[in-house]
Amino acid sequence: MHSMLRPRWLIGAALAAGAALAAYAARRAWGRAHARPIDAVTRLPCSSERDVRSRESTVELSLVFVNDTSTRISIYWIDFAGARVFYNSLDPGASYTQRTYVTHPWIAVDPAGHCLALILPMAAGTHRVVVEGDAYPRDN
Repeated sequence: MHSMLRPRWLIGAALAAGAALAAYAARRAWGRAHARPIDAVTRLPCSSERDVRSRESTVELSLVFVNDTSTRISIYWIDFAGARVFYNSLDPGASYTQRTYVTHPWIAVDPAGHCLALILPMAAGTHRVVVEGDAYPRDN
């Protein structure tokens, strides 16, 4: 009789181990599916403009700039030396798509040249950048 219990015990242990492994795999899959994604576009403080510059040109992406202010804005790329390079102006309510690269910073400024948004793309894809009046603190 003792020898008959052993196979049941082994079967029970195997089933318990299999259930535990399945539960672990399910938790890992749920965690991957519900993980918080890394922001595709990072908004930087305007005061950090003097510290940013373009790095490499390997991973392409598109930024869709949207002017949600009441005035015309200008869009500049921050080049490899950290200097502004003019690319486009947008009237209120207008938008345009700009091809660029991960690690290339962009700045949107008001007519006086004051920073409204300083952004740094961090992932490939197409990303919307809404520029809103004084919604981002001016600390420059």
